[in-house]
Formats: sequence, C-alpha cells, structure tokens
Amino acid sequence: MPVVPVTYMNSSAAIKGFVGRHGGIVCTSSNARTVLEWAFARGRRVLFFPDQHLGRNTAKAMGVSEDRMPMWNPRRPLGGSSADALGEARVILWHGFCSVHRRFTVDQIDRARAEHPGVRVIVHPECPAPVVDAADESGSTAYIRRAIEEADEPTVFAIGTEVNLVQRLAAQASAAHRLLPGPGGLPVLDDVPDPPRLPGVGAGGPGHRPGPQSGAGAGVGRRPRPSRPGADAGGPAAGILRRERGARLVTHVVVVGSGIAGITAALHADAAGAAVTLVTKGALQDANTTVAQGGIAAVVFPEDSVKAHIRDTLAAGAGLGAPAAARVLADEGAARIDELIEAGVAFDRTAGGDLARGLEAAHSFPRVLHAGGDATGRAIEEALVARLRASGVRVLEHAFLIDLVTADGRATGVDLMIAGCRGILPADAVVLATGGAGRLYAHTTNPAVATGDGIAAALRAGAEVADLEFVQFHPTVLAGPACFLVSEAVRGEGATIVDAAGRRFLFDAHPDGELAPRDVVARAIARRMREQDGRPVLLDATSVRGADTAAFLAARFPTIDAAVRAHGWDWAHSPIPITPAAHYLMGGVVTDLDGRTSIPGLFAAGECARTGVHGANRLASNSLLEGAVFGARAGAAAASTGWPTVREPAAVVPSGASGASGASGASADIAAPPFSRAALQELMWRGAGVERDAPGLAHATAVLSRWAAAVRNPRTPADFEHENLLTVARAVVAAASVRRTSVGAHFRRDDPACRTPVIRSVATRHAPDSPESGTHVRSSAHVLQEAR
Repeated sequence: MPVVPVTYMNSSAAIKGFVGRHGGIVCTSSNARTVLEWAFARGRRVLFFPDQHLGRNTAKAMGVSEDRMPMWNPRRPLGGSSADALGEARVILWHGFCSVHRRFTVDQIDRARAEHPGVRVIVHPECPAPVVDAADESGSTAYIRRAIEEADEPTVFAIGTEVNLVQRLAAQASAAHRLLPGPGGLPVLDDVPDPPRLPGVGAGGPGHRPGPQSGAGAGVGRRPRPSRPGADAGGPAAGILRRERGARLVTHVVVVGSGIAGITAALHADAAGAAVTLVTKGALQDANTTVAQGGIAAVVFPEDSVKAHIRDTLAAGAGLGAPAAARVLADEGAARIDELIEAGVAFDRTAGGDLARGLEAAHSFPRVLHAGGDATGRAIEEALVARLRASGVRVLEHAFLIDLVTADGRATGVDLMIAGCRGILPADAVVLATGGAGRLYAHTTNPAVATGDGIAAALRAGAEVADLEFVQFHPTVLAGPACFLVSEAVRGEGATIVDAAGRRFLFDAHPDGELAPRDVVARAIARRMREQDGRPVLLDATSVRGADTAAFLAARFPTIDAAVRAHGWDWAHSPIPITPAAHYLMGGVVTDLDGRTSIPGLFAAGECARTGVHGANRLASNSLLEGAVFGARAGAAAASTGWPTVREPAAVVPSGASGASGASGASADIAAPPFSRAALQELMWRGAGVERDAPGLAHATAVLSRWAAAVRNPRTPADFEHENLLTVARAVVAAASVRRTSVGAHFRRDDPACRTPVIRSVATRHAPDSPESGTHVRSSAHVLQEAR
C-alpha cells in the first residue's frame, strides 16, 4: 500500500521540503482530518511526520485504532516496530512533537476543574494524547474561536495552546467570558532528525527494496524540486504543499485582504475547490469596506439598463475607462447583489418590500442600494465575514504582508509577520486585495490599514502598475482632525454646498452642481477655500425634508448623524463645515478581466487593482461593486492552474512626455525634513493633492528621493507601513509628473489647455483579455526609475 508523507505546518523547512518533494502535504490542525480522509479514500496509508500528537489524535477521532498507528523512531531498526505492525498500519507516526503543547498535563486540567467548577477545557490537537482525551473538546484555533463566540452563557475557558494566542483570543472574546492561559512560548518541534529518512514501507511492503518509484513516495511520485525560500521560518506563517504525479491534487490560494474583494475572492476560490488561506493585517473587519457609507450600484431595477450603467461609468472615467471592464462590471453586478442578499445583507427596502433606490452623483438612474442607511459597507462586511467563517477558508488575522515571494518569475507565496515573527506562506496563487493607499495624505477618509501594502509589494516584485496619478478626493468630509466622510448620498437627497457668503458656487464649475463628478466638486471646493483664506465651505442639509429634516437625517444617515452631532453640530438646523480628503485610488496593479497581473500566479482585485473600469475617475458607488465582481473573478481564476501567454505590444510614448519623470528640475540639494509618516502625508497633500503643478511635483520628487536614499531598518509592521507608503508615494508622484495634462481626478494647474487631452500610454503591456482602450501602463521598474 503506497504511503503519503504528511507533516505539520510548524515543522522545520527540511521536513516540509522533503515532504513536498515526495508528493506529500503540509497540513494544519484545522485540515489534518481532511488530509487523512483524502489519503484513506485513495487506499493509502499516511506517514505522519511531526507533530506526532496531531497525527495520533486526528486519526483516533476518525476511528483508527491505536494498534494501527505505530510510532516510527528513526534511531531504531524498523522505527522500533515490527514488519507486521508496519504492514497493517494506517498511520505511521514519526517521533517528534511541539515543545509547548507537550507541557500540558492531565494534572493541569484537573486543577482547573477543581479551582473553576464548570470550566470548559478546549485544547489544540497537538497536545499529548492523555491531555486531549481528558479535555472536554479538542480543535484548531478557528474551532476554539468559534466555541468562544458561540457560548451563550458566561463561561470560564481553559485553553490548551500558546499563551500569546490565548491572549489574542481573550482580547477578542466577550467580556462575559474568562480565558485561563496555559504555558507560554511559541511552538518548536523537538527531537526531529534533519533531514529525515523514510522507512521502506512502499507498495512492496516493509521488506521491499524500493526502486525509482517505490518507497514512501510510491503512487505519489512528485518530481523533486528545491524547497521554497524562507520555508523554515516556522510559526503560524507556514506552508501547505501539494501535488500528485504532476496532476493537481489541490491548489493553494492565498488571499491577502479582508474587504469585499478579498473575502469574495476567497469564497469563490474555495467554491472552485482550492485550499484557501486568507490573511489580513488586522482583524477581519478592519477594512475599507466596513466604513463605506454611500452604497453599491448595480442594474437590478427593470427600468435601468446595463448599457446606461456602462455609459455612466465610462463618462465618469473621463474617456480613460476600459469598455470591456465596464461591461463586465455592469453585466455581472446583479448576480453579485443576489449573492450578497443570499449571504444575509439586508439592503434597505421600501414600505412595499422593494429594494430602495438611491441616486448619487453622475448616475443617470437611481440604481444605488444601501443597507442600514449609511452603513452599507458594514452590513456587507459583517455578512461576508459570517459566510467566510462558515466556509472551509483558513483565516490568519493580524498577519502583516512583508513582501511577495517569487521564484522563476512566478509568485510562489507571501512573506508574513505574525506576532513579531516572520515566515513564508507558500502558495500556487496569490490574490492581492489589500485596498488603497489613502494614508499617503494628511487628509483622508481611509482607515488606518490603507497604507498601500499590496501595491508596494507588487512594485518591488516587478508587477506592472498603472493610473496611480488618479487619486480621487472625496469633496465632503467634516473639517477637522476626524476627517469623517459625509456621503454624497446626502447631496443626492438634496443637500447643497455653499461658500462663506452662503452662495451655491458649484454650478460655476459644472452644470450638475452638487451632483457633478467628485473630482469636479473637490477642486471647486479647494479653490473656493483658497479664495476665502482657507476657511471650509459648508454643507447645507437643513431643507432636505422641510420640517421633517431632523428625523429624516437621523433615519437615513444614522452613522453620519451621530458623528456630526458628536462634533457639536446640529446639521438639521445649521450648515456644517467640510473639506476635500483623499478617498479612493483608481490606479493600482494592472490586471486583466480575471484579476491576472503581469506576474504569473499573482492576482489582484479591489482598490489595489487597476482593472480599467474606473478610468481617470470612479463613478460613485462602483467601488463595492468592483470588489464583488472582480473579486469573484479573481478567486475563481486563482483556483485554476492555467496562465495565458502574455502578449507584448510595442510601447507608445505620449506626446510631451520627454524625460522620465517630468520633474527633472528637482534639486539634489533641496532641504528635506526628517522622514516620518506625518511629513510624508503633508508633502503629498501639498505637492500631489487635489491640484498639482510641476514645481510642487518636482519638490515632492526631490524630498521623496532624499528619504528613499536613507538607510532604515524596519522591524515592526508600522515600520514596514512607512516604507510601503514611501514606495507608493514615489510611484504616484512619478506618474503625476509624467502626465502633464489634466484629466479626471488628475488636475494640473499648469496645464494651459485645462481640457481632457487625447491620452496615449507611456508604455503598454497588456495581459490577455485586458481592455486596451486608453490604457496608461508602466512597469514598476520604470516607475521606480522615474521616481529616482
């Protein structure tokens, strides 16, 4: 009977590499049973490398008797077992265990029960067999987290796992519960020979002399290849290896990010049969999606049409949107809305039970759906997180993306930092869904996690980026340090914007006034603020419903209403001060219509991606829809193993783009303040903000170059965020410097025409099926070279 080698994720790199080269699988405590079921269903026995306790406890829970789980001690002939025992074995346990989990004892459980009557004891299955047998329950971290979350009564838990993990679980648990910690330390597998030697228990039995396809790998026969770099990092960021005779056993997809794009990608990859791991730098709900207020646009009403949604999307994109991408967005939007409703999103409805219709800027039809008034993003995020936790997707929270791992020009995994420890998580496909980079700017609506991590990692890996100069500034944000967004849905309900003299000035800039595209409104507000010595303009919602305005605002916009009143304003009776703020990045990592980037194995979706759907400016409420539509496509594509051949059309240089960056006059001797996040944000706000010009961009280029030349040694996630922001800032400024004419959200004060020009690409290289209409694609090497 052939043998499948299996090892635990925290084993050494040598063991994981050995198992991988012999067609084996690296498992976690949450999927160990699935791995054994797979092997047993194919008539194979399992050689379970460390962790021996995980192998034994999992097999026992599946009904495998102790006498069919012999222990293999590599220091003894036949591993210390008999040939008969090995011949009858279902699971052969290789000697080796976790030094943390082995410290747990039955006495500890007995003491916990004596001191805390009614205590609920849950331990990791890596604990010794007597401990697992004595505990009330045994399960993975995800199982323990669910058990705590689902406990109805106040409960004392005794958790048998690493103390740092217990501390994180305790921080996330309800105040009604109490968690008792166990021994501390990180898991380190002890007593494991390196490298291991497989016993001769292949198809010919224990005494069979293995040939080229015999031995432990018989029936598996994976072609040997070097282990992936960094796989010895240990800790929770570890590998899942798989393959069988060159045919796919299961594709491992790693999704980075937990907003609508990331979770949707993970769920669709999971549905397509892949093994999926979703990693996120904070908690699952720490995403831009959670704070999205405006809504989600889709063609779901019979009076609306896909053609009209495409037309509105391309019009907002100022001629640079990709028609093919806009068609995918509009065509598939209704299906994604149905999917969200099925997941439990309670979109607002009329008294008759129909979906409520919202009108927002630049839409020709009221096609925007909301949930909880102005809490659409939160409702979507909560529903998707619930669906994710009920799926087979493995989740790693508080896992910071340090960088992409590549080999032979292909993405092969991610370098993560978890609880201060770095490790490599190998993957067949990586989906970046890390959101935007609003934290580049001193004023932004984005949460603290929006530091451009995915885009920066893609730039360093050599992926193509595009349209980074197109940063959308939301025009209506509460003036002050809080930068709380006031959704344009408020203007859609009839609110107006006036200057210090009480005049509605936006019709001077656009015939649609308050409902003009965001970039037009933001620039008009910025100009008027300059004209009135920096004083904010005012949003006037006092007359949206006459005498019922206060009740209407509280019901329709409960989140905004609470925030405004928390600042001491009664917006039902007085206008409130507002200012523009960085809100959304139209550009990002270039993808085709299925999320494929220029690096095989690397996908991107959501705000960090450049699908072409937004062009130079995003249509209101298209961002959530883009995350859902293209996240689904990227997840499904990542679950497959195919990668089309990339075509390379000739590069086209736009007229007037002489030189690399358009900021060649930057002085190398310019005085730069000490590097800090705050200094970078202020520099970007002044030099590459709502309005730009050559002197401001040249100054920003010089300062950023000076900062980039300094040697720093990042150690913490915050340090790495600083470096990511600097990387993306240089790319944004380089792109803004090259594009010397105004278009969409990119406005150059020094553009003499101040009109939408004919756009050509700086250097195009399209992925298969990528729309080619008016693209502006530049390789990351060019971007960084221009920035230098």
